[in-house]
Amino acid sequence: MVLSTNDTLILSKEFGIIRFPFAYNSPYFYQLVGINDLHLGTTVPMFEDIFNFEVGDMFEYENMGDMVPYPHFEGISKYEIVGKDF
Repeated sequence: MVLSTNDTLILSKEFGIIRFPFAYNSPYFYQLVGINDLHLGTTVPMFEDIFNFEVGDMFEYENMGDMVPYPHFEGISKYEIVGKDF
C-alpha cells in the first residue's frame, strides 16, 4: 500500500503489518522480523535461554578502581549457584 506521503506500508493476511515507515519522509522503516508465539523468524530469547546456569556454576567479578567511600579498592567477588528453581 502506498501512502499519501509516498511511503510504503506492507500488510499480510496472516501476520498483519510487515513493514511501515519510521517517520514522514524518512529512509528508515519498522519491519517485522519474527513472531514469538509462532516461533517464526527472529524471536525474543526466553529467560532460561539467557540465564541457563546449573547448580555448581561459579562466577567471579573483579572489583577495582576508585570507589567511594573506599578509594583504590580492589578485590574479587565469587558467587556459586547453589539452587535452581523455575
